[in-house]
Amino acid sequence: MLPLYYSATIILTIIASFALGKFVFNNYNLSKIFGTIICLFWLYWTLGGSEYFGHDKVWTFSRLYFFQLSEIVFLFIICFAIINWLSEKDKKIIEKDKEIKEKQDIINKLLEDRERIDNRDIIEYIEKNQKTVDIKVLSRIPQHIEFLYDTLQNAQESVCILSGTATSYVVDNEFKDTLMDCLKRGVNIYIGYGYSSSFNKQSKEGYNIKAEQDLKKLVEFSKQKNLKGEIFVAEYKNHSKMLICDDKYVVCGSYNWLSNARGYNAERSYVISDKKRVGEESEIIKKHIRNNLLK
Repeated sequence: MLPLYYSATIILTIIASFALGKFVFNNYNLSKIFGTIICLFWLYWTLGGSEYFGHDKVWTFSRLYFFQLSEIVFLFIICFAIINWLSEKDKKIIEKDKEIKEKQDIINKLLEDRERIDNRDIIEYIEKNQKTVDIKVLSRIPQHIEFLYDTLQNAQESVCILSGTATSYVVDNEFKDTLMDCLKRGVNIYIGYGYSSSFNKQSKEGYNIKAEQDLKKLVEFSKQKNLKGEIFVAEYKNHSKMLICDDKYVVCGSYNWLSNARGYNAERSYVISDKKRVGEESEIIKKHIRNNLLK
């Protein structure tokens, strides 16, 4: 019975040592440390250390000798693997909870910032779908510019850009070349701009005129070369600042995509990924732009 007693003791103490760190101290690293120490102790005991505790030495190379060694190693591997699995599982739960909190914080900020988004339908959609909507935030001008070019370079079917105004600071050679690459790939481009204030009627500045002329030239060039994609440019009373890529995402916020290449004002836009919502918004904008094309 004595070998069975020691065998049961080995099993219980190894399991208890791994469980101690997790369930008492809630620390997986302590679980591994406690478990490793106990396993090393039992290895030492089996290999001859039992004599120093006033007990008989396990007969070397006996069946009990190999059984206890195998038992210790097997339990160590199993318990260590379980602790690792539990640790990874808890990490995923923590990361998921963090993502949910970050997402809710973004949604709360968006709803507080609703005056930045000139689109009541999107606001109502987010309010109704807070738990399921996929949303992230853009908060710096360089981040917006990078996102714009990433969108143009990765779009497969269409890109819609709405901006209060258009200036040559954004509609420069790099921007025009990127649009040309889109058209050559067969991507359709829809551009709308034309903010008009009822309080301050200002004539167009040189940078506004040049941007408009360059966009017109791009439209004419695309028609002459019969490119795969088409570009549609419209000027009308517009205050929306939006960017739509295919049916993948819609970006809305305070950033003027066609006029703001630099600046000191804080900008904040929200990237919303929902195929149905994006598709509906895209069709509305495309139709409106087609109805207000530049002459």
